[in-house]
Amino acid sequence: MSTVNPPPAAGQERPVLRLARTLVQRFYACVKATQMYDSAHGMVEEASGDLVDTIRALCRQEGRARLDRGHGMLALNGGVLQPDLAGTGSFRFTLDRMTACRIGGIVFEESVTPRDVVLLCDALNRSTCDLEDPFEAVSAHLRENGAAGLRVERSRDLPDDVGVRPTRRSVKQRSVECFFRSFRLARHMLAAGDPGRIDFKRAKRVVQDMVDAISEEKFILLSLANIKNYDQYTFNHSTNVAIYSIAFGLHLGLDRPTLAELGISGLFHDLGKTRVPRKILNKTTALETHEWEAMKAHSTLGAEILLESRRMNDALIRNILVAFEHHLNADLGGYPRLAGHRDLNLFSRIVAIADGYDALTTARVYRNMSYTPQEALSVMLEGRGSVYDAVLLKFFIHSIGIHPIGSVVELSSREKAIVYRGNPDHPDLPVVRVFSDPDGNRIPGRQEDLSRMLPGHEPLRIERPIDPGSCFESIEDYLGIL
Repeated sequence: MSTVNPPPAAGQERPVLRLARTLVQRFYACVKATQMYDSAHGMVEEASGDLVDTIRALCRQEGRARLDRGHGMLALNGGVLQPDLAGTGSFRFTLDRMTACRIGGIVFEESVTPRDVVLLCDALNRSTCDLEDPFEAVSAHLRENGAAGLRVERSRDLPDDVGVRPTRRSVKQRSVECFFRSFRLARHMLAAGDPGRIDFKRAKRVVQDMVDAISEEKFILLSLANIKNYDQYTFNHSTNVAIYSIAFGLHLGLDRPTLAELGISGLFHDLGKTRVPRKILNKTTALETHEWEAMKAHSTLGAEILLESRRMNDALIRNILVAFEHHLNADLGGYPRLAGHRDLNLFSRIVAIADGYDALTTARVYRNMSYTPQEALSVMLEGRGSVYDAVLLKFFIHSIGIHPIGSVVELSSREKAIVYRGNPDHPDLPVVRVFSDPDGNRIPGRQEDLSRMLPGHEPLRIERPIDPGSCFESIEDYLGIL
């Protein structure tokens, strides 16, 4: 005689819903891990293993594990999932990714392996809505690599998906993908000082996508640059410098081809650090004189690596100049030491500012604190005309604002917000997106132009900047408010 499990008590969550939420969250984590690391990396192994454990648990409990998408919703085994059950960021990401790849359903077998889910995540990362048939690209990748424990099914609402004008969400999705692709590229290039590892075509594609994303909506990528990865500083820093340089160049009125060249220069600027001993890069105490000389040599070493690439053209010459000059001050102090006077390349002066700003706002192995964006700009202003080009520094501050786009702040109402857009007429009163109430509870995003408060209302102002790490439990949590 079969038995029927009693319904959960009021206020209790059904176990299957907990598993459903966990599956979507772990799926998201696995896709992100494969974006940032190679398949053999421990983070990918852990994420894929956790996802497989959840899938198998669902198969044992429900007899199957099938994730479907349709009409802006996700369903697991036929039951519609509400966004709050899956976690806002992971739910939206999964929905967006399946939509972009024209996937209507993902069917997991209990025999699924970690390799199978890594292949799926890799296919989702490779496939984009720019392809003529992104679904077939995903399906073919799984088929050709023998992923036997899962399959994807084509979306039935394909006609509704095609030809739709990109929404704000799709801009966000492209920006996030672009950020992580750039991070992976920087990690690949900087893993060894080998000019043969520099994939110039791949770098150009990534940076062109970055230029498109920033030109369309710079808020997303500037916000992502505000996430500082202490453990992988060199890779994160190269991506951030490229982002800040492109956004600054756009403000200066540079055209798209020039912005792309500038972005590549920002991405390559620290290439020479691949030939500096790791024990010096990671030293947590003051460098000895000989160690500091080795560290300073990364400028000339970067230029040498690029010179060895055998792809000499005008764009590469500018990349070489930036690698060589980005630590030369406006007054030609800094390093490397030069004999005589010279005019620094425009790209070098722009990248030097972007490099300095990101370095100051990031904790380092030798400095466990970082400056707030406002403190960093104040420090940089002390070096205007000597360390930094005075005119360019002024324009840089105009481009990102006194309260830089993407920075997290506390308002006079004790609410927390992220700076969305600057205000040239009132630099101290930007447009913000409020995401937390005075008690710290997450609320639906509310946009406020601090310069246009309604009559009769208490004017809002920014009280202080906040470290994003103190407000968000994970990158997923942070992405949920963008």
